[in-house]
Amino acid sequence: MKHFMKLKNNRALMTVMTAVLLVSSASEAMAAQRVKSVIHPSPLYNGQGSTAVNGYEADGRPVSVDAETWALLNDSVIQYDELENLVKYKSSIGQNRQVQAETGLQRSMNDLGQALGGNIGDLSDLAAQLKEDGQTVAAEMVQAEIKAVQSSKAQIEMSRRTIMSTTDSRMYGGQQQLLAGVLQMFVGYQSLRELDHMYGKQVELYQSMYDLALRQQQTGLETAANASAALYDLEKAKLQYSSNAEKLRSLRVSLGTMLGYSEADAENLTIGTLPAYDPNYIATRNLQDDMNVARQHNNAYGNAYRGAMQDKNITGYTDAKIDYRETAQNLGVTMTSLYQNMQTAAAEYDAAQSGNQLAARQKDAAERQYAAGMMGLPQYKGAQVQAIAAEMSANMSAVNAASAMASYQWALKGVL
Repeated sequence: MKHFMKLKNNRALMTVMTAVLLVSSASEAMAAQRVKSVIHPSPLYNGQGSTAVNGYEADGRPVSVDAETWALLNDSVIQYDELENLVKYKSSIGQNRQVQAETGLQRSMNDLGQALGGNIGDLSDLAAQLKEDGQTVAAEMVQAEIKAVQSSKAQIEMSRRTIMSTTDSRMYGGQQQLLAGVLQMFVGYQSLRELDHMYGKQVELYQSMYDLALRQQQTGLETAANASAALYDLEKAKLQYSSNAEKLRSLRVSLGTMLGYSEADAENLTIGTLPAYDPNYIATRNLQDDMNVARQHNNAYGNAYRGAMQDKNITGYTDAKIDYRETAQNLGVTMTSLYQNMQTAAAEYDAAQSGNQLAARQKDAAERQYAAGMMGLPQYKGAQVQAIAAEMSANMSAVNAASAMASYQWALKGVL
């Protein structure tokens, strides 16, 4: 999620680890006792259709989940609207394996940030090469693409810091923080998938350029050196495509295992897509009203509020009351930031869509000119790369806009 602000307790941060959820062994035991009847199937099931003893049906399904929903939670597809239930019923933290949950989340989000960082490096190299070749417009399109990927990476890093620095002794709070991380990993997967699409198109382009160079070399229209350069571009594109595919696979497995799948099953998972960005959504929101809604559902705010209400000191300068004011202020700042992020993402989305339409028209014109012998191969290649970069930028901006909208919607449910 984009530009999260920390909801922190300055005194607590001096004594706790950076993690999704940190509890003492006593609190951990109490949390386990609270959720044991819901999470772990019990041998006390009597086989007569009664689930009163352990809260589970005979097939291991929690009584609070209908059969159809449970079947979907156990299939080989992870959909966006299933994430909350997957965290609640199947994740490491849902199974009361808290340390495993926080360690896996931190590692996975670090890996995701590094993966996008590597892709930014690849794109920067491509932009530099295009600029060196005199393809200024194409280089600018790739730079726009880099900006979109950087925006996605920044969301992930900000979310990682927020999640890992938030501590809460309640199981529900831990589920909220794990869900926030899982949502961000889901968004990161969308970004890597768009990059996969772009790298695939680059491989197709450079394959056609190489094939053309070979044909022209045979007729004396192209040099062996240029054909070798075309082969180098092709092999480099294939390597980038393969590398990104491995990043996708690794993230898919990490997300799957975190949500309760075995590693073998996670290898074969299909990851769904984000709900489509709605350009009209912002106009339906009132920030002040939404802040009140977010306060009602946010676990950290609720804890701080209860602590302040239970504190009978009237001075207002006790730890509990100071914590409450800080938490309330930080939540307001976070909601404002999320609202502004939606506005920024919307503007970037509109600009990227316009740029993509322009690049598509220029690509069509370049194809006609090249076929008529009115354009050289370097210019034709530049127009093709420009079109690929513009499409990628448009798709990535759609992911970022949808992510910004989703982040705001989840904040209304208390997930920050």
